[in-house]
Amino acid sequence: MVAPSQVILRFAGHADLRTRLVLSILTNTPVYISAIHCSEDDSVPGLTDFELDFVALLCLLTCSTHNVLHDGTALKFIPGPPTLNDIQHSCCPTRSVGYFLEPLLLLSVFCEIHLELLGITNDKTALSVDTLLGVHVPVLREFGVEPPVLTVHLRGAPPDGLGRVSLHSVPSLRPLRAPILTILALITHIRGTCYTSHIPPSLATDPITSATALLKRTIPDVHITHCPLPTSSTPGYALTLTAHAEPHTILSASCAFLPRPGQTDVTHPLPETLGVRTARLLLQEMKKGGCVDKTAQGFVLVLLALAEGKGQVRVGGIEPLT
Repeated sequence: MVAPSQVILRFAGHADLRTRLVLSILTNTPVYISAIHCSEDDSVPGLTDFELDFVALLCLLTCSTHNVLHDGTALKFIPGPPTLNDIQHSCCPTRSVGYFLEPLLLLSVFCEIHLELLGITNDKTALSVDTLLGVHVPVLREFGVEPPVLTVHLRGAPPDGLGRVSLHSVPSLRPLRAPILTILALITHIRGTCYTSHIPPSLATDPITSATALLKRTIPDVHITHCPLPTSSTPGYALTLTAHAEPHTILSASCAFLPRPGQTDVTHPLPETLGVRTARLLLQEMKKGGCVDKTAQGFVLVLLALAEGKGQVRVGGIEPLT
């Protein structure tokens, strides 16, 4: 950890809240964020329940402290060193564990973490744990560090959220090495996992069959496994695909129909349609010609900024959130 800064960095708005807080810890610089969810598009101003939950989790993992304005529209965060404790945390049910894990992977490169998260592992509110495990974790090796151990012990879908995921990391003493990720290579194989809950067995394999049929027109080596979600009490299904190319390219696509109780603004695609949709999204990502998946653009660019030396990365178009 670097020496504490006497300067307080000031930001406005909720954009990049998680990244700002993680970088605050890594640079040992306090931050003050105002005007959180204060635009006309926000029906309720102030920090959301899952944002507050993430701040609380950071304070469990580190000796950080925070103060929130009474209406939740401003946050002062004072970073602290890692606690090195074994932490078990039940995630806010309005976001899947991927929302919490994505920025923590960045923190795990530099801090020792022993964490177990309980909650929803697969839904549409955040990146699935499979995308993080299949895309974000492997890309860390390109920076010359051993990635953390991310393990999915039990999967959970909404609304029950009975999943269990662990993250263990021991930071390397070596500095990050800025990689050159610009070489385009042919996709050699595609892998995927289909999740189903409370649907007839005759329909459970439809996403696999339809996605495989479309993808094999381009790549002959396609293998998708089926994983039931026994902890869910509502019907639903999801599909995550990853396309692999040597030496370092991994692209992904995912779709899910895992509705929460009371949701009326969701479409109900057939399992076969969901498989075709996911396969087309993956083919579109492959067509863009990037060496980094669109879901990991911001993650990789932050690592490049923290690494020593000059690095290069080829992306298939800048995403709005990047």
